[in-house]
Amino acid sequence: MEAILKLQILIDRLYCSGFDICLLTAEVILGERKGTNKYYPPDYDPRKGGLNKWQGVHALRERARKLHMGILIIRFEMPFNVWCEGCENHIGMGVRYNAEKTKVGNFYSTPIFQFRMKCHLCDNYFEIRTDPKNFDYEIISGLRRQEKRWDMSQNDQVVPVDRETSNKLSTDAMYKLEHSELDHEKLKSALPQLDQLETFQKRWKDDFALNQELRNVFRTRKKEINNEKAVDNALLKKSSLDIELVKETESDRKLASMMTSYRTVSTGREKHVAKLLEIEKRDIFDKEKASNSSDMSLIIGKFEKPQQIQKLEQCVLVSRNREKISKLDQQLDKCVQAIKGAVRCRGIVDTNIGKNEDIIARNSLSESDERSLFYSELYDKNSRNDDVEQRQMQADKSAGSVALLSTECESNTLSGGLDMLQSYATASSESSSD
Repeated sequence: MEAILKLQILIDRLYCSGFDICLLTAEVILGERKGTNKYYPPDYDPRKGGLNKWQGVHALRERARKLHMGILIIRFEMPFNVWCEGCENHIGMGVRYNAEKTKVGNFYSTPIFQFRMKCHLCDNYFEIRTDPKNFDYEIISGLRRQEKRWDMSQNDQVVPVDRETSNKLSTDAMYKLEHSELDHEKLKSALPQLDQLETFQKRWKDDFALNQELRNVFRTRKKEINNEKAVDNALLKKSSLDIELVKETESDRKLASMMTSYRTVSTGREKHVAKLLEIEKRDIFDKEKASNSSDMSLIIGKFEKPQQIQKLEQCVLVSRNREKISKLDQQLDKCVQAIKGAVRCRGIVDTNIGKNEDIIARNSLSESDERSLFYSELYDKNSRNDDVEQRQMQADKSAGSVALLSTECESNTLSGGLDMLQSYATASSESSSD
């Protein structure tokens, strides 16, 4: 718009200066297809016609350069697949060309046009003509068609009117009867589609109710989408993530449950590190943990300072007595081992008696000799058994005294524990002397 105003101002100035405006407008102003709201120079004469005629140009510009020969250049679209006879290349349906359109005849009142164009892959020219009789295109030269033809009546296309057929239908009753039977068969085959169309028409009759129902569905779905988006945004905000979450599926739920239920076993180092972290996070000024850490500090803290010293001395004595008891336990174990050795000796004596009996039987000794030998061995055996029984009784005594001593020490009765310890020491000394 600004360019037109500047041009108009320039023309006005040149016109005021006496410049030949006709030459300028002839060079600058081109012909227009429509002369509405365009610039008209001052020397324009309406009697000469429109702007295009006054400028001596055509509205179609270069496309009408051969119009005096009856040729108009148009954009032609290939109606079917063909092969060029010059380069043998395939040209697909829908490829467009600049074609020269000429009228070559009429089919009744319908004009027949012919199109001439150049192949875009070689220098070959080909021509195609319309065929209004057969509702088709006819190749004149330069092309070879890909044969894919269908019956128009079976392809739901407009069937051309055949005047011979119409004349037969009007004059020949048998021919008309045959065609009526074919029409009935077509009607029967088309009945399911017609019923389906009728149901669709009834369904879409109340468009307001359908629109209302559809909008209700959209509203509910929109609320669900907003709720899902809010949950996803909360999760992303919690995790500090900037990604797009996909829709959750049943397989994702199963995988998440398996991950939570079946965890990997941590190694010893990981457990150690976790324990250290737990200790670092623990509050050192926590009263409950400090109280639970030591029972002795809880017991002693209830008394005054002299009583606390006395309690500590008792604890020290108890610990020493426990050491003595452990030593006595070791001695008791030695006694038990000695008793076991005596029992083994008894078994050896029995075996020796058996051997002696065998020897006596072999040597065929007299009955008196056998009796004296048997009594001597029996006396030795009884004396040894008496020694073993005495040692076992002493061991039982020492074990009972040790048990009483341990119970007395655990009940924090220091005096009773010391007495039992003294008695146990005397008993052990006697047993050692024996």
